[in-house]
Amino acid sequence: MKPLLSVLILSSLASPAFAQSNCVGRVLLPPVESRHGERVLEAPGRIERFHTPARVERIAHRVLVRPAREERVSLPALYRTWHGYEHVQGRPHYVRTEPRYETVSERVVVAPGHYVWERRYGPMVSSGPPQPGQTMVTPTGEIMCKVWCPARYETVQRRVMAEPGHMVAVPTTVEREITRTVMVRPASVQVRRIPAEYRYTYATRLIAPAHWYVRRTAARYGVREVREMHDGGAGWAPVVCGGPLSRPAMAHLQASLNAQGYAAGPADGLGRPETYTALHRFQVEHRLAAGQITVESARALGVVQ
Repeated sequence: MKPLLSVLILSSLASPAFAQSNCVGRVLLPPVESRHGERVLEAPGRIERFHTPARVERIAHRVLVRPAREERVSLPALYRTWHGYEHVQGRPHYVRTEPRYETVSERVVVAPGHYVWERRYGPMVSSGPPQPGQTMVTPTGEIMCKVWCPARYETVQRRVMAEPGHMVAVPTTVEREITRTVMVRPASVQVRRIPAEYRYTYATRLIAPAHWYVRRTAARYGVREVREMHDGGAGWAPVVCGGPLSRPAMAHLQASLNAQGYAAGPADGLGRPETYTALHRFQVEHRLAAGQITVESARALGVVQ
C-alpha cells in the first residue's frame, strides 16, 4: 500500500493524527468506464440482376468505284503586265568645238651659205699648183681667196592650228513610261494522277448474344466503439487519520471548494452539512473516492501537498 500522506502545506492546518500514520477507510469508489467494440451492420447484402445487350460488330467492305488514272491538263501561258520607265535615245544635240592651237618651234635660214672673196697677203705656195679658191694677182702679189660662208639659222616659235573646230553631236536620252506584257510561265502540259475512288458498304455481325447475369453483394459490417460506465462500488482508500480536520484545515478546505464553484458555506473552519455535500459533489465530478475526506481529495483541494 502506498504512503497516505506526504509533507503538509502548513503543519498547523491538520490535526497531529493526520500526519502520523497510514489510515484507510471504507469509501465509495468512482465509477469505472469501459470501452469495447461492437459489430454493426453498415450495408445489407443484396442481389442485383443486370441485362447485357447483344454485342455486334460493324464490318466495312471497300468497293472500287473508279480505278486510278492519269489526266493530261494543258496549262496556258501566264503573263503579267509590267509598268516602268525606260531611257530612249532622243535627237542629238550639236555643239561646235573651238579649234585647238599649239606652239611649235622650228629652225629657219636667216642667211644661206655662200662664197666670198677675201684678200690675203703673203707668198703663195711655191711648190705645187694653186689651191682651190686661191687666185694670184700679179704683179702686186695679193692673193684673193674664195672662202665659203656657211648658212646661218635661227629657232623661231609660231602658233599653228593643231585641230580645227568642228560640230560634235551630243547624244541625249528621254525617259518615258512604258507598259509591257511579260511572260511569267510558258504554256505547258501537266500530267495529273487521279487516285482510285472507293465506296464502303457496311454489314453487322453478332459477336455475343444478349444475356442476364446476377451479382450478389455481401453485407458490409463495421466496428463501433461502445463506452459504458460501471459503478465502482465500495472499497478502501487512504483517508485522513485522527478524526475531522483541524479548524484551519477545514477553513482552507471550504475556501478551496468555494473558489471552484461548490457552495461549501462560510470558510470559518466549522464542518457543516453543506460543506460535506459540496465535498461529495466535488469528489463525484472529479471521479475521486467519496464518502470520507480522503488524502486524494485533500491534495486535489490544496489542503496538503
